[in-house]
Amino acid sequence: MKYISMGTQQIDEVMVETIELESKFLKRTVRIDFYQPEEADPAVEPRLLLMNDGQDLVTMDFEKMLQPFYRNNVLQPLLIAAIHSNADRKNEYGMSEGPDYNGWGSKAPAYEQFVIHELLPFIHTRFH
Repeated sequence: MKYISMGTQQIDEVMVETIELESKFLKRTVRIDFYQPEEADPAVEPRLLLMNDGQDLVTMDFEKMLQPFYRNNVLQPLLIAAIHSNADRKNEYGMSEGPDYNGWGSKAPAYEQFVIHELLPFIHTRFH
């Protein structure tokens, strides 16, 4: 699977790595920010939280919100994958059975395939 690491930041107890993943299902490059504690125990398999609209977490200073939880081991072990949307978000998000009454969600089946067949295998490979 083709991906590009856009870099890693450490903000106190939080490590944030940005990846761009090529999706054949969505026919676009998907940016994902991975948030994890700085001191993750490699012997413990982390839980996974997938979040849509990952670009909004950047403007919310999400890593600063996580700091006290990671510092106090409230969320450990937890890996958060914040998936950035694009201008076509209303079509990518929705029910995989088909579009809603406004026709939105027409690409939801492709988004589901991206998550199941591209994102999750990448996460298992990259983060064990």
